[in-house]
Formats: sequence, C-alpha cells, structure tokens
Amino acid sequence: MDNSAENTIDLKLICLNLLKHYKFIIFVTLLFTVSSFFITKFFITEKYTSIAQVYVDPRNINSESTDVQAQLSYNDLTAAEKLVNTCQILFTGDRMAECILSDLKKVSNVTDLSISDVKEMVTVEAATTGTSVMNIKVVTTDPVLSAKIANIVLKNANDVYKEIVEGGVVKTVNEALVPNKPSSPNVIRNIILGFVIGFVFSCAVIIVLELVDTKIKPTDDLMQMYGIPLFAEILDFDANVKGGDHYEYK
Repeated sequence: MDNSAENTIDLKLICLNLLKHYKFIIFVTLLFTVSSFFITKFFITEKYTSIAQVYVDPRNINSESTDVQAQLSYNDLTAAEKLVNTCQILFTGDRMAECILSDLKKVSNVTDLSISDVKEMVTVEAATTGTSVMNIKVVTTDPVLSAKIANIVLKNANDVYKEIVEGGVVKTVNEALVPNKPSSPNVIRNIILGFVIGFVFSCAVIIVLELVDTKIKPTDDLMQMYGIPLFAEILDFDANVKGGDHYEYK
C-alpha cells in the first residue's frame, strides 16, 4: 500500500474555511474599499481634459480651383492620413509650445509654465483609425486652462503646419469646450478596484495560512484528507490548550 499522501486542494474545504473566517474577509475588504475612496478623493489631484478637433486637407485649393481639381480623391485621403503623423509631431513640439506660452501670457497672464510643462499637457491622436481628423487633447488641473490651451493649438495649428509642410491646410472641426467634470481620477473604478483587491487579498491570506498549517487535524479531517481510516487516537490531557477541554491530538 502506498502510504504517501497526495497534496491535493479540496475546493469544498477551502470554501468552508473561507466561510469560517468571513469576518476577517469582510473587515479586510471594507478596509481596502474605504482606503481606496479616501486616497482617490483626498490625495489624488483631479485633472480635466478638453478636446478640440482638426482636419488635415492635403490639397492646395484656392478660389480659382475647378470642381475637378477640388475633388477629394483616394490619393488625397491616403496623403491626409499620412500627414496625421506629421501633425502629431508638430503640434506637440517646441514651436507649438512657444505659441501656447506666448498666447497664454497675452490672454491670461500665465507665466509659471515652461515649454516642457506645456508639451506634457498636449497630446494629438487620430480621432479614429484611418481618418485624417485629429483630436487635440489637453489635460491640466484647471478646466478653463485645458480649454484655453486646446483652442490656442487650434489657432496656431495651420501656421505651425505650413512652416514645415508646403502643401495642404489644417482646418478646425470642433473647438474645445470647458469640461464640467474631472476626467481623472475615476472614483467609482478605484473603489471597485479596492474592493476586489481587498477581497482577493483576504482570501489569499486565509488559504496560504491554511496550506502552511502543520498542526495535526481532527479525525474527520484526516480521514477526508488522506482517504484512510484511523485506528486510534492518543490524547494529551496535559496539553495547555486555550478554550474547551485541555487536551490535543498526538
């Protein structure tokens, strides 16, 4: 007969053990949930996102252009999509940052920002895949400032573009609006995340403690774990066990 015991994990026993320590699980889960709320609400700075949209037209169209010349061909669309990558670099570069700082100083008397600060606030990305419409996204801790910077980028986009690219034009699609609520942090998401982490952490602690527990188990547990009957038990009546009868299994 093989006397070696198989180390298997009984899901039923694990669930019963978790239920036995439900108070600990509830306490830890609530602790993580409440902590997530307070950290998010009082220790993470709120940020506001304002978005403006521009369209890159690769054609040079003037008042004398014919209808045939003004038609937007497939090649024009392809060229416009390629120019999006160029605009991403131009609208987040030093030249645009200088324009933003100059206009902020004139309009709002903002002088405490540097070029690197402004460049970190502005991101440019395609509105959707395969399109020549771009989102100019500005994230700051002030909703009014976010909208101002985004609209300054709109104002200077065509000039900055033409300084580098000879053909085409940048057109405004949508101006930026002042956001009425912060874009981050997401309080609800962080609370749910704290709840999940707290619940998983408390369950993991209980399971690990149970697996590393080397104490002798009562008869019923031993029979269920090893699948063999016990012939006899030897009790130690001199053992100093807290609570109940003063004996333990040997």
